[in-house]
Amino acid sequence: MRSGKGIKKLKRLLRTFVFVTYPLLLLIIAFLIYAMFFDPMAPQNQRRMILDSRIIGTEIIEALDKYQGDTGRYPVSLSELVPKYLDKVKPAPFGDVGWQYRKEDSNGFSLKAGYKLLGDSDYLYPYMLYSSTDQQWMVDG
Repeated sequence: MRSGKGIKKLKRLLRTFVFVTYPLLLLIIAFLIYAMFFDPMAPQNQRRMILDSRIIGTEIIEALDKYQGDTGRYPVSLSELVPKYLDKVKPAPFGDVGWQYRKEDSNGFSLKAGYKLLGDSDYLYPYMLYSSTDQQWMVDG
């Protein structure tokens, strides 16, 4: 009789182990598959982030042009656009440093987003850049 109770306990323990271990194992496998196929720097994801950033960047550019039309100059920083021209400056999905805006001396500007290289605070690569002189986006990387 004792061996019968021991077998029942062992079966119950084994069943509990299976019900806990299998879902956990499936969760780990699902995470690994996700990690393998979702790389933010993968070309299809990078293209989507660049497109989304261009849409947001175009909103910022339109606000900059409105500001310039009203004041005769471009702002020193993007924060001058808030709240009259933009509700807020939305971050760029592409890159890890946010928008880099620079007012040019010749009454123009550049707007840039990208990934900061280790140890270099100013250099971004890959990056996307809008120049008001050329009036077009350039993507490098």
